Order: sequence, then C-alpha cells, then structure tokens
Amino acid sequence: MTITIIRSLPDFQQPNESTDEAAVILRYSQPDTTMLLSPEVPSGTFGKGTIYVTESQVYFFSPETSTGLAIEYPSIVMHAVSREESSGSCVYCQLSDSIHQLFIQASQGQNGENEEDEIDDDFTELRFVPNDAGAVDAIFEAMSECAALHPDFVDEEEFYEDDEEMLEEGQFDDAPEN
Repeated sequence: MTITIIRSLPDFQQPNESTDEAAVILRYSQPDTTMLLSPEVPSGTFGKGTIYVTESQVYFFSPETSTGLAIEYPSIVMHAVSREESSGSCVYCQLSDSIHQLFIQASQGQNGENEEDEIDDDFTELRFVPNDAGAVDAIFEAMSECAALHPDFVDEEEFYEDDEEMLEEGQFDDAPEN
C-alpha cells in the first residue's frame, strides 16, 4: 500500500536546493488545514495540521496528535476543488485503497487481531479543508503539478486485449461495401 501512517515529517528541501535524488522536494505547504476521511477511521479525524505537497508524496501532519499520512501520487485516483456551501471549499481526493485497515492495524500494534472491525471499502475519500479558503486553488495546483510527475503507465498489450474483448465477432459484417 502506498499510503503510510507517519509519526514525524521528513526533512523537506526547496526546489533547486538539493541535487540528491532521494531528497523530499517541497512545492507547497498550508498550515491550519483539516483533513477529513470518509469512511472515518477509528481515530476519527486528525484535527488541524499542515498539508505538505511534495514532488513524491502528499503529507498531512497534525502536531496535536503527532500523527499524519504520507500518500504517494499513484494512490490518488483523482483530486478536485470542491466549493460546496455545506462543507466549504476544499481539495477533494479519492484514494485507490481503503485506509481503514491501516488504522486498525496501527491501533492494534500491527497484528490486526480484531477482525470484527473489518470494513470492505474499495476506496477512501479525503478532504483537505484549509482555514484560508483562498489556499484551496494553490493546494490543487501544486498537487496537479506534482501528480504529473508520476504518470500512470498503461500496459499497451493489456490495453488492446481489453478492446478486443469488447468487440463481438461479426459485429461489423453487415456494413455496406463501397
């Protein structure tokens, strides 16, 4: 899984500050941001923290709880700006995996013994809600730029196999000949 619970932040570098390929390059950060997860994880919401948009991952860290998430871009299926009146402006993300089990395992010391709590969700919805509503567009823009650094490569052979399965034999046989 490319979503990780973190207890501390890495050392961030500014663009053009480091030539080290392993450096975590920070493109944007926004303090006083709330991260909301749906379905809620056992620990509820993280509360207020800071979102860090880096070239390799999106980080959210709450100093109040000393807990956060690191999310690699391929796990973010989509991200968009939402301006709903009921929830306020936010950056909405849909993650490819459910992170519910990740939190259950973390709360049970990684052994995941309590199987009654299992929830079979295919994805997780996440919202970053900054106190400064004007920051929503900047967060979205930075995430878009960094996500573009991680294209989703499609296996061409697999792509064409799927197309062949969709076509039925003889589907175009009755077309008039010229």
